[in-house]
Amino acid sequence: MKPTLLLTALLCVSSRADFTVDIWSGHYSATPYTLEYPNTFVGSYTIPSNPFSPELNIGPALDWRPFGLTWFRADIHGSFDVVTPGTSHLSLGNLWGSRVNAGFSIDGVGAFMGSDINPDVSVTLPVGTYSFHLGYLPSLVQTDVGTVTESLPSGKNGIAIIDDNHSWGPSIGVPESSAWWLWLVPAGILLLRIDCRRRSSR
Repeated sequence: MKPTLLLTALLCVSSRADFTVDIWSGHYSATPYTLEYPNTFVGSYTIPSNPFSPELNIGPALDWRPFGLTWFRADIHGSFDVVTPGTSHLSLGNLWGSRVNAGFSIDGVGAFMGSDINPDVSVTLPVGTYSFHLGYLPSLVQTDVGTVTESLPSGKNGIAIIDDNHSWGPSIGVPESSAWWLWLVPAGILLLRIDCRRRSSR
C-alpha cells in the first residue's frame, strides 16, 4: 500500500462523524407569564467529536444561544468507538442555577440525570461501537413577576460531558478531545517523507 493511501486509511478508521445537536424552541414571557415546553423544531447542527468518547463541551462560558434562543430543548446524539475495553469516569459539567434538566444515556441505557448538582458515574464498556444521547433544558430561576414568583430561564446556558479517564481509546493513549487527531500527524509526516524519497530516487 502506498504511504498516502495508508494515511488515508488511518484517518478513515480513526475518525467518526461529528455529534449532532437538534434544537426545539418554546415560547416564554414574564408578563403575561408563559413557559411552554420546547416542542417546535428549529434546526440541527454538528459539533466536533472525540471518536473514542462521548465527551463534549457546549457553551463553556454559559453563553450558549443556539439559533439565538435562550429557552430551548437540545437533543445531542452521536456515536463513539471503544477499542480498549475498560472503565471511564464521566460527569456532567456546566450546570448552573436551579432546575437544570439533563439526562444522558449510552445505547439507550440511562447513565445519569442532572439537576442542581454535577452528577458523575463510572461506565465499563467492552470493545464495540456505542450510541449516546444527551437531553438538555436550560436552567430556571425563581423570578419576581409583579406580586408573584415564577420560574423563568436564567439565561446561563451550557452543558458538558467530562471524560476524566479517556480509557476507551487506543492503548497508546488518547489526547484531549479538542485535538484527538494530532496523534496521527507524526505518522503522516513520516509516511510522506518516505514516499517523497522513493519518488526522488526513481
